[in-house]
Amino acid sequence: MRSKALPLALGVLCCVSGGVSSAASDRLTVRLSGLRNDDGQAGCMVFTSSAGFPASTTKAFKMQCAKIKGKTSSCAFDGLKAGTYAVVSMHDENGNGKMDSNLLGIPLEGWGTTRDSRGTFGPNFKDASFTYGGSNESVKVLIHY
Repeated sequence: MRSKALPLALGVLCCVSGGVSSAASDRLTVRLSGLRNDDGQAGCMVFTSSAGFPASTTKAFKMQCAKIKGKTSSCAFDGLKAGTYAVVSMHDENGNGKMDSNLLGIPLEGWGTTRDSRGTFGPNFKDASFTYGGSNESVKVLIHY
């Protein structure tokens, strides 16, 4: 992935505190796998359109950070209406509050999207989007390094 925006935006994301709340009947749970360790924290951004996807924290519909345990994590979003969404997630492995990248802007920490959209020049909303029915559902995001 060549985009410099993804590492920058996800870095801001992990400065936003969040957590899993009590059980709800209208919850979208994003289950993260592929994390290489339990260090740092994981973050998720939910988008409702291609506007700003995958990098804009101001255009993300919802954002959340979560703890990592057993090389997995999850973000839970309550109150989402039925519709089309896409999620981008990251592993702030060193806990410094930002997505570290090299001089070319290529991420040095893990990231992933729903439907494992990677793209030649980064993920896009169309390939990462899924339909949420408005009930208690979960989607998977595989983190890549």
